[in-house]
Amino acid sequence: MFKAVWSIGRDGFDRIEALRRAAGACPQCISDGKDAYAGHVYVCEETGEPIAAGRMYPDGDALIIDRIAVMPQYDAMPYAELVLRMLLFKAQELPQNNIRINCEEKRFALVRRFGFAQSDAHTFTCSRNAIVWDSECRH
Repeated sequence: MFKAVWSIGRDGFDRIEALRRAAGACPQCISDGKDAYAGHVYVCEETGEPIAAGRMYPDGDALIIDRIAVMPQYDAMPYAELVLRMLLFKAQELPQNNIRINCEEKRFALVRRFGFAQSDAHTFTCSRNAIVWDSECRH
């Protein structure tokens, strides 16, 4: 079993930072100033072993979702989709209508299944009302 924990800002951020590092994030992707006000979702085993994490923060009239990280031993399982679903679900409660997702190439297919269109090299965009919720989980 796993559990998911929401946090805002740097509350409990040490475990997210450690997960990003262990998941192979580039040094400049471990932490930045946006982490201080971002909403973070952290998924772990009941034992506390880290599995996945992601963050979301406002940027003008848009919400940005990025830093989706999954531990290598869990990457073949649908934890990236779980994190993305949780972030998108929470986005429904916020006032911003546009959502932008910045992600690695290995997440492009996942993001497209939710109705996001590529708008830049690693950026995908969708309005909150156009999210496709019935993406197929293949695991």
